[in-house]
Amino acid sequence: MVLWVEVGGHKMLLGADLENAPLVGWSVLIENSVAVSGQAEVFKVSHHGAESGHEARIWSDLLAPNPFAVLCPWSLAGRVLPTASDSRRITALTPNAYITAPTVAQRRFRFRGNKVRQMVEGATKSIQEMGLDWGHVRLRRFINDTNDNWRVALFRGAGHL
Repeated sequence: MVLWVEVGGHKMLLGADLENAPLVGWSVLIENSVAVSGQAEVFKVSHHGAESGHEARIWSDLLAPNPFAVLCPWSLAGRVLPTASDSRRITALTPNAYITAPTVAQRRFRFRGNKVRQMVEGATKSIQEMGLDWGHVRLRRFINDTNDNWRVALFRGAGHL
């Protein structure tokens, strides 16, 4: 689900996990949606910043110049999103791009004892070690103050893309 949020004249586009594919996704949404007024200042980048979630018209039609773009990384079986080329593409579109955690692949969990390993493996499909550096990006501004600017706060492992 994609959300267009307007609060006090400020607009945000929350891209969720929408991809861009023939007959579905961003291109269909842009071509068939009710017109929105203005351009969003904040964009939650869809599909972890992957090329499959990119649609150029999001950036040209729906977003203000240099929007605040925030994304969450993803990793599974050695695949990591965003890739280095995804990060370059996004940062070429805005200098205000942030990520909630570093992009590192998940590691297989290491057990200290055989009994615990056997018990956990018997009770689960898979187990992976999660980094302790997951953070979040907070964007704030006063709703009714048109002269106020967005303030960015980064917590734990969050940082500039």
